[in-house]
Amino acid sequence: MASLSHESSQPAAPSFSVCICTRDRPEDLARALRSVEASTYPAHQIIVSDDSKEPHTRAMVTSEFPQVVFLEGPRKGLGANRNSALEAVTGTHVAFIDDDAALSPDFLARMAQSLQNGGQHPEKLIITGYELNHGVKIFANGTTFFGYQSRVYRAGDFQDTVVINSTVFPAWLFKVIRFDEHLVYGYDEVDIMMRATLQGKCAVRSLPEAFNFHYPSVVNREYYSSFTEASRVYVTHKRYKWFERKRAKAAVFLTLAIAHNVLHNVRSHGLKGFSRSMRTASLALGYIRRYTPEGLALQNENNRTRTHLSSNLGSRPLP
Repeated sequence: MASLSHESSQPAAPSFSVCICTRDRPEDLARALRSVEASTYPAHQIIVSDDSKEPHTRAMVTSEFPQVVFLEGPRKGLGANRNSALEAVTGTHVAFIDDDAALSPDFLARMAQSLQNGGQHPEKLIITGYELNHGVKIFANGTTFFGYQSRVYRAGDFQDTVVINSTVFPAWLFKVIRFDEHLVYGYDEVDIMMRATLQGKCAVRSLPEAFNFHYPSVVNREYYSSFTEASRVYVTHKRYKWFERKRAKAAVFLTLAIAHNVLHNVRSHGLKGFSRSMRTASLALGYIRRYTPEGLALQNENNRTRTHLSSNLGSRPLP
């Protein structure tokens, strides 16, 4: 594995590139953009990568938010769309919010303050807050054996998950790793954090007073639902096989995870549930067959050359 490199120091005042990936939700996106504009700590730049099928989003952004960096997305799923947005980043830190989320006015200010009081290695910090989802506080949870994010962290636990709508990353990290483009939707934040903590040697700091809002949109939910469970199976299997190097554990997990999914869906939906589980298994196994560390490295290298704006992202090692 190639050695990882990063900037040895950060500016006293961090600059935030806020990235928003969108797909046919122009009204939600407008609310998200207005929230970033209202930040008490101005964003260095706002980037929108658009996977929409219709032209309404482009028209809205270019007419109402001319200062936004607008990119045509690759239309291959959320992982690829996040990578598209990263091509335009020029800030020292990156924040992702969904198009149906909204930045709280002091979120970036709180993150900046935490980074400036970062201790010995602030350049390695990934800082996460919580998400206010229709009034309910959503904090990061650890993953269980089956990959569900339901394990509550205890004091002293190693944290390797975040609430991606309320997190800032050091920009150098994305010179080393990128989002896995197999992931159309779901668990991309679990996967990127696994690699950020294991490869990038980053540390997660929880900032309980920092939060953003999330107003989950019904638009695209049906489209996305078929991918979420497949993504969980794939990402968890990848962790056990390729990162923990426990092939037997990975094989046992895959068998039990598919069986568990079938039983759950059949109990909940009858024969339609069985069909749903077969689609989940087909998607997950397809991702697993196509994944190799070398393949993901090639994907990252392709991303480096497929730029929308002039960017010098450097080389990246095998995942």
